[in-house]
Amino acid sequence: PSLPDFRRYNLIYGWNGTGKTTLSRLFRIIGHQSKGIHENVRYRFTDDQNRSYTETSDYNVPIAVFSQDYISDRIAFVSGSAGTLRLFAVDSDFALDQIKKDKIALNGDPNNPTHSGLKKLLEGEQENLNQAKGRRAERFTEVAKQMWIAITGAARRDYKRREAESEFSAVSSKDRLDDSELQTHLRTLKQDALEKVRLISLPTDQVGVERFQEMLDQEINSHAEALLKKVVSAKLIDRLTEHKDIARWVEEGVKLHQTHSSTNCEYCSQLIPPERARELLAHFSRDDQELKLQLNSLIGRIDALKRSFNAIEIPDKAAFYSDLQAEFSQAKAELTLELRAFISRLNGLQKSLEEKKQDTHNLIERTSDIRFEVLRAAAEKCNLIIEKHNNRTKNIEKIRKVSEEIVKKHWLSTIIDDVAADDKEINELQTKINTLINGDPSDPASPGIAAIEERIRQNQLKVSSTAKACDKLNESLMAFLGHDEIRFEADEATEQSDTDDSSVGLRIMRRGSPASSLSEGEKTAIAFVHFCVYVQSPEFDLENGIVVIDDPISSLDSDLLFRTCAYIQRQFGNAAQLFVLTHNFDMFNQIKNWLIAKNRLKRKKNHEPPSEFFMMETRFDCERKRRVAVLSELDPLLKNFESEYHFLFKMLYCFEAENPSNGATQIDAIYNYPNLARKLLECFLAYRVPISDSFRQRLQVLQSKVCTDISAEDIDHVYSFVNSHSHLDTKSGLLQFDTTLPKTGKECIKILLKLIKQADPKHYEMLEKEARKSSVQQS
Repeated sequence: PSLPDFRRYNLIYGWNGTGKTTLSRLFRIIGHQSKGIHENVRYRFTDDQNRSYTETSDYNVPIAVFSQDYISDRIAFVSGSAGTLRLFAVDSDFALDQIKKDKIALNGDPNNPTHSGLKKLLEGEQENLNQAKGRRAERFTEVAKQMWIAITGAARRDYKRREAESEFSAVSSKDRLDDSELQTHLRTLKQDALEKVRLISLPTDQVGVERFQEMLDQEINSHAEALLKKVVSAKLIDRLTEHKDIARWVEEGVKLHQTHSSTNCEYCSQLIPPERARELLAHFSRDDQELKLQLNSLIGRIDALKRSFNAIEIPDKAAFYSDLQAEFSQAKAELTLELRAFISRLNGLQKSLEEKKQDTHNLIERTSDIRFEVLRAAAEKCNLIIEKHNNRTKNIEKIRKVSEEIVKKHWLSTIIDDVAADDKEINELQTKINTLINGDPSDPASPGIAAIEERIRQNQLKVSSTAKACDKLNESLMAFLGHDEIRFEADEATEQSDTDDSSVGLRIMRRGSPASSLSEGEKTAIAFVHFCVYVQSPEFDLENGIVVIDDPISSLDSDLLFRTCAYIQRQFGNAAQLFVLTHNFDMFNQIKNWLIAKNRLKRKKNHEPPSEFFMMETRFDCERKRRVAVLSELDPLLKNFESEYHFLFKMLYCFEAENPSNGATQIDAIYNYPNLARKLLECFLAYRVPISDSFRQRLQVLQSKVCTDISAEDIDHVYSFVNSHSHLDTKSGLLQFDTTLPKTGKECIKILLKLIKQADPKHYEMLEKEARKSSVQQS
């Protein structure tokens, strides 16, 4: 199953050697607190905004880690020349005085009005810089305004400061004009340019001149000639032949009577004699109808052609420059004449085709061929004049553009000297500001504001254990220990420590007298209190930071356990995120109960629970052939019960399932189980065989009184497993691997579980039920 995300409060339980220290060191590396270079460390994690971080990226959330590394890095208990102990916390003897001097350097001396401080000077220089930049910008704003009025005669500001600044960068020297030159260019700018005229477009433009003439020859001229020459033979009716209008009327009537299947004349309602019907059909034969269809088709094409040429747009002479108007009027007249002649020829051909429709039985003489060359030449003549006009318009725009650039350079040249003075002032001010911020690189004695602020920050880190922090440390130490037998006293005198580091130390007093020694538990308590003071100080942003506490009671007396847990709750309950790592089961239970109560309170309000629980385990990586530390979700038995007894039973109960008999059990897999088995068995015998005899004797009493079907040899086998493999029991005094352990250990675990089951079946049944439930939840 996937590991749950870390929450605001996180409890991690694990025995010694499972990787808790490694995890706390990783937090120190992420928080940039670990000394030394960690070239081989690789990690990746995401925050609550789903942003990803690796060892190559900076994580800027403050992280405070209490561990043995914190103590060794920041705390030192040093015996002075008089034999008294002092507390050194990486502080400098001039830290407070230097902070005071640096703050005066930055903010000024309240007792000396003439000493305004670097920040005041910086503020003044930045104001001067802003004013200089404002003056420079205003020059370009004004020149852009004047320039645009001169060029366009309009006050509308289409040309603005940024355009003027951009073009100014290309002005390398003064290009000022005299009044005459300026007026010449201004007149050029004010000269009106006429709009471009669209070229005359002929219907031939889409297919090309040659293709169009080919279409005229083949599809119009030749086709029309063939149709006009075609004669239809039929039995003619003289009257219809003589009177074409009557013929058209009768022909249309024949079609209508056929369409409506009429046998009577629709005009006089008399029966149409069959002989008359046959005469009419003979007069209007099928060939006659076919020819007329072809004639209609060609007439339609000529109509379309006439429409396309009638739609030709010829511009008016008023659109041209005055000197081109007469030339264009003449060319236009020629084009108009040729266009009319072309359309007239089309009309003549169309008229001949119409006559042919009325007399398909005789030859019709055609007019001349339809030719296009003269019309096309007239149109090209007009277009040449149009192109001449358009080129002039285009050239005028170029001339105007050149004059516009010259006028712009003239106006921009008027401010060259002023802008140069502005730039010089701005550069000087920027140099002053940079020196105020970053210091003078040529003068190490003149650090800038940034270096002084960093020095103040570093010195403030050192103040935590000097005189200023003495009262806070004493207050916190009394709250932690519950008494004030141990206290700190500030001592302005300095002593040379073993580390050759001259520092202001705090004298450690015991019951009012200088202390000459401290227990390991007292040292751990002092270090932990120092850490708490550091986390609660302005130096660390607790409400936005991460706090990691790694086994704070490893050397403390057992009576301080509950105080430590309560102290953690008070000191770090407001942290943005808290991690507590411990191997102590009692501390684990105390913190666990606190966090479970937080989860229960949030669930009542339908909020997301703020706490999560984990455990550290070691496993053997067969592929890499080494032990690895694994962070996993806390075993439900440990989470739901306040006794390690349930967890030990579950580990032994599940051993066979996790190490099946058909596979070879590694020594690494069973190595810790003799210790687990002994702890479980001792706890079971304590209440089941409550006598004062030895562990072995109580085990034998249980076998002889209750578990009689388990042999004495099996009991000895179990005893050897839990005793010999949990103690240094060799003559050489060296630890040696028992190669029979993987084979015999599995059998001993079975016998041990059988012993508990026979001695107390109901007790075993309840333990087994919880172990199974825990395994299901984990899977």
